[in-house]
Amino acid sequence: MGRKSGILSAINSPSARAHPTLAGQFANVELDDGTTVKLAPGSNLIVPENFSDGFRYVKLAGAAAFIMTPGHNSPLEIYADNAVIDATGTQLDVRNFPADSSVTVFVKDGQATVTVGKNIQQLPAGQALRVLPTGQTAAPTPAQLAETTTWPDNTLTISDHTLGDVLHLLKQWYALDVFVQDTTLLDRNVSFAASLASPDSAIKAVEQAANLKFGYEGQTMVFKDAAKAPVLKNAAKKKKR
Repeated sequence: MGRKSGILSAINSPSARAHPTLAGQFANVELDDGTTVKLAPGSNLIVPENFSDGFRYVKLAGAAAFIMTPGHNSPLEIYADNAVIDATGTQLDVRNFPADSSVTVFVKDGQATVTVGKNIQQLPAGQALRVLPTGQTAAPTPAQLAETTTWPDNTLTISDHTLGDVLHLLKQWYALDVFVQDTTLLDRNVSFAASLASPDSAIKAVEQAANLKFGYEGQTMVFKDAAKAPVLKNAAKKKKR
């Protein structure tokens, strides 16, 4: 069995430890080598059973902020879709949600090596890279970079998404189920930044960005077109979490 096959076998083994997060849930995971990992909602970090100073491999689906301790004999290898990220004494953010159709890596401190097939790229501190499903790489746009790097600092950044996408993101990041009855609203473009500690701030940001009005229909949270919506019944009711 080759080196990579052995690593993947250990990561995908039933004995590997999974650290999944649910909607609206963040998690802090400390690895046996002292590395700390902050996981975003809807993520999963898989750590092989034999993880050690000489076998530092993990698999990520979702988004995570890694802070690694220096002085190890081997780099930490992060497997994220079609990319392998080797990091030594590094702080970096990695994002690869299925809806992104890409892997984005940002090195905050130290350095990292990103390998995609035979393509190997070095990333110094302050640099970022986006890996596409085809294996091609490119620098992320400022909007893509913000979506990758602001959430560990408690700010959710949404850039140029449809309202339909944003409703799913509100569910993922805040565990909020908000609906629209007028499906034509789902194509409205939405961009905003909001505190992850405040669902109210996210709702208000969506209202302003998409010209919507939030309220309740019975017990159901809804957005309506602000230009057409009357004052919604129970709109002043305290929002449930």
